Amino acid sequence: MTRTSPRTISRISRTALLVVLATGAVGVSSVLTACSADAGSPLITSHKGSKGTDTSGTDTTGASTGSSDGTGTSTGTPDNTGGSSATPGDTSSTGTGTGTTPAPTSTSTTPTTPPAAQDFDIALAANKASMNLAETTTFQVTIAPKGYVGDVALSVTGLPTGATGTFSADKVALTASAGGTSTLTIKTTSGSTPTAATGADFKIVATAGTLSHEATPNLVVVSKLVIQIPVNSNTNLKNYDDIPLVKGAGNITVVWNNATNDVVTIHRSNTAAGLNHGSAIQPGGTETRTVTAVGKFPFYTHNGKDTASPGFIDVK
Repeated sequence: MTRTSPRTISRISRTALLVVLATGAVGVSSVLTACSADAGSPLITSHKGSKGTDTSGTDTTGASTGSSDGTGTSTGTPDNTGGSSATPGDTSSTGTGTGTTPAPTSTSTTPTTPPAAQDFDIALAANKASMNLAETTTFQVTIAPKGYVGDVALSVTGLPTGATGTFSADKVALTASAGGTSTLTIKTTSGSTPTAATGADFKIVATAGTLSHEATPNLVVVSKLVIQIPVNSNTNLKNYDDIPLVKGAGNITVVWNNATNDVVTIHRSNTAAGLNHGSAIQPGGTETRTVTAVGKFPFYTHNGKDTASPGFIDVK
């Protein structure tokens, strides 16, 4: 057995001590050091150090800062001061962060008021009229704006046979705040067809693009003809034009109106038709006959100053 000299042991102990001091291995329970006293002479020595006092470092919790995405991060100063025991100081620091989730961004849209509906109204001053043959009557038409601005065209349909209608203005211009009016003039002739006593409806139509409104007034055409006894420049009676009449369902009333300054007498040649010889018509007066038959009936008037002024009533 080879014995180790004290000098060698002393050298080994110093070496082990230097190893311990150089590494700062505080808290290591044992250190195994292998060294060689000289070449070819290995030595294994077990050294058990004394157990130190376990003093843990103080844990410093970092302050947390939350970001807008909800992820918290922490910063803190770790305690790296260890005790004198074999357990080194705790060098970690744990922080707890609470992030603030941002409120969703809202887009505010100011509501817009829908445009007012573009329209208009049609109204009549009167919804019914009555007229004789060979006369005129009128209807006043009013167009009022209801959002529509522009021209409104007027037309008339469905008038009794032989009647015609014309407007004083066939277009009415509307502004945002003002409407307009137009007068419809209806004219019949002696040959227009009389209506029933209850009259006949017709239509006044107002249009503007796709907008359309209508009014439905009623017109009565009476089976009555008023003949004005005319005078010429020489104060003599003049000949009458042939007077066409449409008998329709009933008799025709014919009235002579003396617009002269003389007494006028009506003469006729067909008593069967109702055109009997009449009395004298005073100036400004009238004489009425009822035509009961269909046919062409001659008549004449005279005032005692001139020759006869003939004419024909042609009843169909």
